[in-house]
Amino acid sequence: MPVQIVIARKGDNRFLQQWGEEEESFLDEEISSLKEDEWERAAQWWPKGLLTDSENPPEVFLCLERESLAENYETDLLGKVIRKAHASMWGAKIYVVVDKRLQIEEQLHLNDIRRKWFETLLKNGVSDVLELNVDLVSESFFYQAALRAEARLEILNRHIPSGSWKCMVQNRSPHAELFLGDFSADSLSEDSDNHLIALRDCTDSRIKFVADGLKKRPTGKLLVGLLDAVDTSLSKEFEDARKTKQRRMLERLCIDHHSRLISFQGLFELHYFLQRLDAVHQRHKTILKHSEIVSVQEARFSPHAPQLLITHSFQPGDPALTLAAAGNAGILRRELGDKFEIVVHPAMQSKGFRDTLKRLRQLLVWVHIGHGDDEKGLQQADGLFKNPEEWLSCFASYDKSLSLSLAVFHSCESDTVAREFAGAGVSQAVGFRKKVPKDICREMVVEIVKAAFESSGNRDKIIDAFQRAKGSCGAAEPVIFCARH
Repeated sequence: MPVQIVIARKGDNRFLQQWGEEEESFLDEEISSLKEDEWERAAQWWPKGLLTDSENPPEVFLCLERESLAENYETDLLGKVIRKAHASMWGAKIYVVVDKRLQIEEQLHLNDIRRKWFETLLKNGVSDVLELNVDLVSESFFYQAALRAEARLEILNRHIPSGSWKCMVQNRSPHAELFLGDFSADSLSEDSDNHLIALRDCTDSRIKFVADGLKKRPTGKLLVGLLDAVDTSLSKEFEDARKTKQRRMLERLCIDHHSRLISFQGLFELHYFLQRLDAVHQRHKTILKHSEIVSVQEARFSPHAPQLLITHSFQPGDPALTLAAAGNAGILRRELGDKFEIVVHPAMQSKGFRDTLKRLRQLLVWVHIGHGDDEKGLQQADGLFKNPEEWLSCFASYDKSLSLSLAVFHSCESDTVAREFAGAGVSQAVGFRKKVPKDICREMVVEIVKAAFESSGNRDKIIDAFQRAKGSCGAAEPVIFCARH
């Protein structure tokens, strides 16, 4: 199944890069070899943008042909492309784009395969599934689709995961019922905690039905979605005015019940949203056995969310090293999962670093990836080196009541920098006395960062992890310094 990759900057209507990946036949076997040069180029977009004051990260759209999906839902190549995007794009959001004109009513025999396809996307960390007319699509369509996905993500992040989900679709057809599978429901049953009502239009009777449902159920137990549909029985001018007025009534109704109307372009977007709702519930099942989760209405306290800061300072003109650094950041993201907040800055300079630090209130670990020199210090993304004192000065405005449990300088000859930071109060600082090949020491860095987060910065746990894993670094000679306050 060929995959067309589109890279676009978040919040922008312009495409940055496009290319295709597909399997090739060799001796009657399908072989998928990804285009490394394209991924190297893609990895450079965000670092280059940061050096020119364009802070918005890129987004990745993986477009699937209608003809290919009509025949099967093969995931081998798609899975490889998704994992490569995670390893190359600095934690960018990854969207899978399905052609909106795909005739799913002709795919009844593919329901089980398609269900596993959805599960593969979720397992591989796809942000959302989007439906577009791929042949006619333009930059603005991608932009609007990403905005819809952002709105859905915001609802997911604020959602109280109190139970599993069912979905009731207005005028549900047999193929829609089969498509949604176990999520499908005939009505708002009393024995299920949570329902999503998916409307195809905003008639007065539908709005009344939603209003009655919202009144009967506690906040968060009922969500309302609107599937794309056009009523051709009315003139366009009158229909547009009617739909706008009634949609606003429905939006107001949702807001009055502390919710938001959710937009879907079709059943693919709806199904993936339901999967993500259910995944949120599954992750909280243990907590829900012993406690109740409460929605925060007016926050007076900040959430306890330890942060990992990953910075990178290889020059964007060095594609191989940039891609390797992006891969290291991707591995840390994968190993830590979504339990902690991860902030990435892929083109570190002292000025931009100060601005990044101002936004961090619960920084637990800082991992820096870039060139180092025993005499010059650490290199910036513009190629200039700064000595340890200059890097420490970036923390001048950092609140001294806050702590930094671990700093890892994944750079050549960075032991002097690590010592200076431990001397300034960083609880543990790791550096290297010798040269650090680009793919060496990755295992050790991952192990000590995981130990720091799993133990909330416990020194003994971090040192134990360092001792166990330092042997993987060969002749780079890692060293750890511990501050004594």
